[in-house]
Amino acid sequence: MIEKLKQFYKNMAIRKKIIVIFAASFIVFIALILVVANVILYHSNIVRSEQNIQDECDMVDWQIDSLYANLEVCQNSAIQGINQVYENTENQELDTVSFVSIKNNLYNILNYYQSCFEEVDSLVFMDMEGNIVSTGLDQTPRAEELKELAAEIPDYGPVNTITFPVERREYFGGDEKNGILTQGKRVLHIDSGNNLGYLFVNAKTGTIADLFPTGDAVMRKRYYLADQSGRIQVVKEPELLLTDMDTSFLEQVREYGQDSFQTNLQNETVLVTSRENDSFGWTLISEVPVQDIVKDVYTMTVTIAGLGFLCIFLVMGLILLFSKVITNPIKALTNTAESIAEGKLSCRCIVDRKDEVGILSKTFNGMVERVENLLIQVKKEQKEKREAELALFQAQIKPHFLYNTLDLIYVCCEMDEGKVGGKIAKALADYYHTCLSGGEEVVSIGEEIRNIENYLFIQKERYSDILTYQIEVPDNLKNYKIPKLTLQPLVENAIYHGLKEKDGEGTITITVEEEENSIALRVSDDGVGMADSDFEKILKKKDEKGKRHFGLKNVHQRLKLYFGEEYGLFMEPEQTSGTCIKVWIPKVEAYYD
Repeated sequence: MIEKLKQFYKNMAIRKKIIVIFAASFIVFIALILVVANVILYHSNIVRSEQNIQDECDMVDWQIDSLYANLEVCQNSAIQGINQVYENTENQELDTVSFVSIKNNLYNILNYYQSCFEEVDSLVFMDMEGNIVSTGLDQTPRAEELKELAAEIPDYGPVNTITFPVERREYFGGDEKNGILTQGKRVLHIDSGNNLGYLFVNAKTGTIADLFPTGDAVMRKRYYLADQSGRIQVVKEPELLLTDMDTSFLEQVREYGQDSFQTNLQNETVLVTSRENDSFGWTLISEVPVQDIVKDVYTMTVTIAGLGFLCIFLVMGLILLFSKVITNPIKALTNTAESIAEGKLSCRCIVDRKDEVGILSKTFNGMVERVENLLIQVKKEQKEKREAELALFQAQIKPHFLYNTLDLIYVCCEMDEGKVGGKIAKALADYYHTCLSGGEEVVSIGEEIRNIENYLFIQKERYSDILTYQIEVPDNLKNYKIPKLTLQPLVENAIYHGLKEKDGEGTITITVEEEENSIALRVSDDGVGMADSDFEKILKKKDEKGKRHFGLKNVHQRLKLYFGEEYGLFMEPEQTSGTCIKVWIPKVEAYYD
């Protein structure tokens, strides 16, 4: 695959190569900038967000500690007030104090301290007899409900605050949106140390959740408090309140401690930060989607990408202009070279510049001019060569054919066949008039056929016992051009190497046919025949001057020189007897040297 791409690139035009290289390099450069910028911005935003969230967690943790301290202060202050109410009674025996007589005073004390601490949603006092006074509630709780909580407070030993797990506790004002954080404490008489009852301080989870930072349209945030078992105690979303955290997630929180980490929650990657709150023994957990943190990164990346693509378009325009300035002269030089390759040697590349391309164009024009001069010289030499070969061939056919024909005329005269001798003499004169004429080397097919008719007439008179001939030429093909003396060597070869070596009479047939844009002249005989391999050897042998079959090779070479390598002599295959040689030439009505 790589090799194919390399080859494809090698075959591309120079202008396309320049565009591909520069465009690819610039795109890679922009892509690299985008990747590096994205990585740097991503890491920077994550680190900055981690620090900000950790600072927020520290702040929230401190506020929760403050809330816990306020609840304790409220609770202790209310207990002191309750003691004062009992101390101010006339009857110092606690067992004989009438609850009805002090209820209003107790209510005032509770109401006062509830109003002093905004974190406290309600205060409830229940004496040892089950009498209850409350503030901050729409309805006073029942003694049975409070006794269940009081049962978890020790009636002896050190007086400690008991923090109950968050529950809905409708009797303390809890509902679907809020759970109730309840702290309970045993109330002792300051002087006697006897139990006066139990004080319950209540705070709604919504009040605690208000301490959590809120998210916005850019960054969503979720804070919540969970106990050691992973049960959520405080959260803004009511549907999550008192639900259990995922076990694996809880293990991650414990593993990382106060370090932030990223994890996948509900098919979304979030940044998690946690803090252990010593006051309540809960864990403060913060969850922020990473997508929200890096939203600015995406915006910045899109901005950089937009600027990058704009730069790409601008650079592409400059590349196109630059490549055009460079490659247009080269293209002009290429077009000139193609025209010259098609044979238009008069074409020149005109480039008005003095750089390397201008020097190349000037040198190229000089080279083409020299090639044109060399071709003119070669063409002249080829013409002289053809004339020399034709002259040699004519010199070869002069003596023996002339002598034999004159002998034939003499015999006719001796045998009182003057008319026959006259016809032979006329045919000989016409034949040599064409052969020895100093005119054009190329004649019409009609002229070539008339010349070969004279030759065959003479040869038939000499070999009347072995030779007959037929000639078929359509009139519409007689005006096309053919080199002079093309058919004579073929006919001579058919007579001397085909028919004379055969016993009995033989026939030579000459036909002319049209084949697409070419013309096929066939000389066939029914003599002894020739093998295809022998015919090929004849055409390929060198230095055949003066030897057998020299005429065939001479004609074959002359046809190629005149018309091109695809033309010449061809042996027709699958002959039942004899030999058939095809002369294949183009359809040319006028020949220019």
